[in-house]
Amino acid sequence: MVIPPFTWPVVRPRVVVSRCLLGEAVRYDGGHRASEAAAALAAVFEVVPACPEAEAGLGVPRPPVQRVAGDGGVRVRGVEDPALDVTAALEAFGAGFVQRQAPVHGMVGKARSPSCAAGDSPLFDGAGQVLEEGAGVFAAALRRAWPGLPVVDEAGLARAPALFAGQVAVFAHWQSLGGTAAPREARLQFHAAHRLRLLAHDEAALCRAGRLLFTDPAAYIESVMQALARPPGAAGHERALARARRHLAPGLPGARLQALDEALAAWREGGISLDAVRRRLRGLAAEAGEADLAGASYLRPHPAEAGLSPAPAGCAGR
Repeated sequence: MVIPPFTWPVVRPRVVVSRCLLGEAVRYDGGHRASEAAAALAAVFEVVPACPEAEAGLGVPRPPVQRVAGDGGVRVRGVEDPALDVTAALEAFGAGFVQRQAPVHGMVGKARSPSCAAGDSPLFDGAGQVLEEGAGVFAAALRRAWPGLPVVDEAGLARAPALFAGQVAVFAHWQSLGGTAAPREARLQFHAAHRLRLLAHDEAALCRAGRLLFTDPAAYIESVMQALARPPGAAGHERALARARRHLAPGLPGARLQALDEALAAWREGGISLDAVRRRLRGLAAEAGEADLAGASYLRPHPAEAGLSPAPAGCAGR
């Protein structure tokens, strides 16, 4: 089977962002939690604002609610009035949102929110004790609809915006191929495009994901996105660059290989940026007719990743 060269299929992926993080006064107390990192997303993504609690008709301001465990599962009840149960309203909003807004490629939710939190919304028992933390009900509904959907809170986004952008771009590619319903050939195409990127982030995850590719697509993409949530670090980049070099070395003239090795050494010493090395490898792969390597997503990051990257310190950019 010939795998076609990879190109990013979605120029502006769609990202759901909590309205309060965009500066809208929709919180239960009538305030907002404006986030500069969230506002910056509009430069590279199509931003889809959402506030499940306000848009479900609960009002602004409104009584605060929390997730509560009970015999019937997780409910969303009033903090001060436990008889207030807004679970059905939030679930109905989530179901309608999924139908109206497909496709969605990522979400930035308010930390600790019972509706929008990525993973730190407290779940209380009947006595008011915290049992565990988890996703808010709206965030959970989106991830059920789109397994593997990258979801972060405002703090996670501010710490590593380019990392989130990479996750979103890769997930947008997965969705463009059909998501968990993608045919076997499309899944193989996806894995080939992002194999080097996965190697940089988590070598063990690359092996795990490969075993799941044809047997469990949902578990496969969950594994991929979890790996891409971890920064690669210098050691990860070294792995990926070394793999690309080994792939090219047999077909490179001696002078070309020496120049590449000098560029890699300069990167290790902080003399040139990672992007400069990637460009060098892309060019050499294209010259050698290695279209799959030249188009690998690791060597050709999505424009959103560069758009959300901080300016490098000096020329090293490591």
